[in-house]
Amino acid sequence: MQDAHTSKMEATQGLAADMPYNPNKPMEHGDASRTPPPGATNEPEDQAATGSTLTERTATPKTGNGAQPGNNATNAPLDRVRVDSSGRVLTTNQAVPVADNQNSLKAGLRGPALLEDFILREKITHFDHERIPERVVHARGSGAHGYFECYEALTDLTRAAPFAEAGKRTPVFVRFSTVVGERGSTDTARDVRGFAVKFYTDEGNWDLVGNNIPVFFIQDAMKFPDLVHAAKPEPHFQMPQAATAHDTFWDFISLMPESAHMIMWVMSDRAIPRSYRMMQGFGVHTFRFVNADGESRFVKFHWNPVLGTHSLAWDEAVKISGADPDFHRRDLWEAIEAGAFPEYELGIQVFSEEDAERFSFDVLDATKIVPEELVPVRPVGRLVLNRNPDNFFAETEQVAFCTAHVVPGIDFTNDPLLAGRIHSYVDTQITRLGGPNFHEIPINAPVAQAHNNQRDGFHRQAINRGRVNYEPNSLAGGCPFQAGMRGFTTFPEPIAEDKVRGKPERFADHYTQATLFYRSQTPVEQAHIARALRFELGRCQVPAIRQRVVAMLRNIDEALATTVAADLGIDVPAPLPLAIDEPVEPEVEVSPALSLLARPGDGSIATRRIAIVVADGCDTAAATTLHERLAALGAVPRYVAPKLGSVAGARGESIEAEATLETLPSVLVDAVAIPGGKDAIDVLNNLGHAAECVVNAYRHCKPILALGEARALVENAGVPARLPNGDEDPGLLLRDAAKLDRAVDAFVEAIAKHRHFEREMDLPPV
Repeated sequence: MQDAHTSKMEATQGLAADMPYNPNKPMEHGDASRTPPPGATNEPEDQAATGSTLTERTATPKTGNGAQPGNNATNAPLDRVRVDSSGRVLTTNQAVPVADNQNSLKAGLRGPALLEDFILREKITHFDHERIPERVVHARGSGAHGYFECYEALTDLTRAAPFAEAGKRTPVFVRFSTVVGERGSTDTARDVRGFAVKFYTDEGNWDLVGNNIPVFFIQDAMKFPDLVHAAKPEPHFQMPQAATAHDTFWDFISLMPESAHMIMWVMSDRAIPRSYRMMQGFGVHTFRFVNADGESRFVKFHWNPVLGTHSLAWDEAVKISGADPDFHRRDLWEAIEAGAFPEYELGIQVFSEEDAERFSFDVLDATKIVPEELVPVRPVGRLVLNRNPDNFFAETEQVAFCTAHVVPGIDFTNDPLLAGRIHSYVDTQITRLGGPNFHEIPINAPVAQAHNNQRDGFHRQAINRGRVNYEPNSLAGGCPFQAGMRGFTTFPEPIAEDKVRGKPERFADHYTQATLFYRSQTPVEQAHIARALRFELGRCQVPAIRQRVVAMLRNIDEALATTVAADLGIDVPAPLPLAIDEPVEPEVEVSPALSLLARPGDGSIATRRIAIVVADGCDTAAATTLHERLAALGAVPRYVAPKLGSVAGARGESIEAEATLETLPSVLVDAVAIPGGKDAIDVLNNLGHAAECVVNAYRHCKPILALGEARALVENAGVPARLPNGDEDPGLLLRDAAKLDRAVDAFVEAIAKHRHFEREMDLPPV
């Protein structure tokens, strides 16, 4: 009987002998290389032949029972790394029980601390190294788990796994973020928002790394460091934080007219969303769909929120930053915790290269959109976020997105901005997450099996069985072997160009789509763009920069430039020279879909936060009815009082205050309701916070319901009962308490409209 070592060597010899040469080598050349075959493999007669050691089945509580054939145990649900300490004693990182976690080791009760205190040193050392470098951009984020569900098979367009069949669900992790601010900055700054989705598909991870704006500032990745340096705090004094209202940003923008389109979006209300749950997302770039037959079509990705697209008022956003800088983060968390799962619909624009050539713009230019009038958006699936992370750092902070993470069926185009992103994201994760093995951090690990010959490096987690770490090989039976045409294959786009640094001529049209966006906005939204420019440029210190930006605006819209110039107190300068000889004739001059107000949502008031302002002596019956009716419709009503505790009703009953006028000001809610009760209104009329609550709700165009005697609080706050033109204000409901049901119905209707811009004035007299 042979010993185990001899058997292993004979099995190894047989396995190697079964591959006398590499049969796939001829397929690497010429036309044959276009259809790579699967790698050549052989099955060992004895599994020991491919093992690292003959003792691999020697089990201990630490080593376990050995590797399962063909399995990478690091690719599994996150349960494998979750920790629960219920009923457990405190230990060191080496699992040594800690007897005393209150005192360091000292030489006597009043003596010096001792260097030998390994428990203290481990605890302090770990604390000192708890932080990792924050992202250069998108540092402040918020994330959630969920799933993507495909509506129908898209196999005619793509072989990508998430679109393989109707009803197929793919797990996802989504991270929303601001771009410019640092990790501790405010949520409601005027900024682009990131909308990044990691699909854990059964063919690997696909990262759709997008924004809430479908275009970008620049056309080529060569300018990305310049853009970010200009937008970040100025380096000589590190101000301002999370803001573009400063000289270096606008200096760069005014010298880069390709940014004109993006500036219109960022100065619009898109840059101050009401909630992550109420903003669109876009893949920004033009990608490729490739089907199983190797046929390619261009594709652009759109996420549309079921709740509709809603924004904040700028004055409101500024005040929210002080009242609750975590406003968006808290909103997302609380909605998911309450079971009001955020939902988005994925839409695609699909078109051929021939279609793209006929457009007046270049689809490889990231500063351009494809108007929906040219290529309609086709709904193909839904995204539902239904689970909050267990640990912010381990999941939301350590998740690593990259545009280079694609799966078979998704491919790149020659967009020069996309090309730089393909490199940049991987490169930055290596520094931020401690080396090349960031893919093994649990939140980043695919659910599909990962098998390759990569080894070693910082923080390596996988323990690979066997002695083979190269391909081709015979000593591991050829495994892991190349997938051939089952695997990812790059679309063979023909290229016949000289090497050159430059841009196509169609990239030179910098203003046509900026004009399209501006003229597609409602008058209210256009006014907000002008005010945003007034604020941003008003913070600039150098007059020449203001002049240059206004000169740029003249190429977008003459009336806009005139308005901004007047607001800045300057003469209208000559327009900036164009980079294009012949003006472009656009296919579309107005696109209503570009307005936020074109997407009101499903018409419900679900998840809307409503303050019911109460005080001692209030009409508790009306307050309770309001609370019950609104909650039944999925809204989140809160009793808000001058102080916490019981609020006594006019008839002796009481309700419990859930927040105070100080901790839940009206900038943090979507609507305000004030039940009657003379004594309560007398109390509130003597409180500045109550008047401020009404004034801010009115100024920010939010619905206000005042019942009975509450009319006096509204009047004393200086809020007019009618619109400036004399019409009734549809968002200001001064109603008889005896007709409560009808009043609540009208209030619900007003909340569903979100804002009542009919009352908006600049500058506001109230």
